[in-house]
Amino acid sequence: MIQMSNFSWKKNIVSIALLAVGLLLIVSQLVSDLGAYLHSFGLKIEHPKVYEYKAYDDLLRAKVSHGLVDYQSLKKSGAADKAVRELEHISPDLLESPAERLTFWLNAYNLLSIKNILDKYPIDSLQELGQSPVLKKFTIGGKLYSPVEIEREQIRPLLKKDNFRAVFLMCPGARGYPALFNRALRPDTLEKDMQQATIAFVVDPLNNQWDADDKAFRISRFFRWNEALFTSKYGNPFALVNAFSPPESRIVLDDPGTKYEYIPEFNWLLNDTSLEQRLGMQKSRQP
Repeated sequence: MIQMSNFSWKKNIVSIALLAVGLLLIVSQLVSDLGAYLHSFGLKIEHPKVYEYKAYDDLLRAKVSHGLVDYQSLKKSGAADKAVRELEHISPDLLESPAERLTFWLNAYNLLSIKNILDKYPIDSLQELGQSPVLKKFTIGGKLYSPVEIEREQIRPLLKKDNFRAVFLMCPGARGYPALFNRALRPDTLEKDMQQATIAFVVDPLNNQWDADDKAFRISRFFRWNEALFTSKYGNPFALVNAFSPPESRIVLDDPGTKYEYIPEFNWLLNDTSLEQRLGMQKSRQP
């Protein structure tokens, strides 16, 4: 009885401690959201029909190379803060075309993903952000959004039909995801950029592997996570990868002997130039 009593007591202490930590995180998030809301209140909001991403474009051209970001230098420069402050005043509600709107939200998502990483930097893995992409709010056009809210509420509804390829322009910051362009996305080049980014990701041997001895077709888990985007046109992610592969690399999909598998490991390491240099890793493919 004494042993059981001690066990129950320890279990209750652990439960109380976990509850306290959870409440602390909730309170901390509420305080953070309140601060962001107060900051956004009273901002002078612009409603352009077209928008130039000057500060963000300058940031990418200066700090991104081969799909990798110089976070160390970028954090010192303050360029990301400048680009985020610019976005705070811009509302996309009057942007003229679907391409303008999609481009706006893709650039916003990628910029705020960079800023989210910088606020925690130095880190080695995207997993070190924890729930920050879900919980942390940023101001866009006077309204508060987390990166995940932008993806779920703004970008995903626009990824229909051929626009599904825009998912390969979303760059949360890990090496296993599509690589970041070294310039801002623009509506007039969106079609070309979607195609280029899709092919670059598909042909990367880290994402697309054919084991001839085992007759196994293995692709990145990224395709599985976005399977719903591909089914209407291609039926499944393996068919999409095959369609965007070079003709000489394509396989016969209806071969009953072929095994279709997802690569079990996903590369969560940060797309960071200093990490690249420290670990001596192979450079990402630039889209």
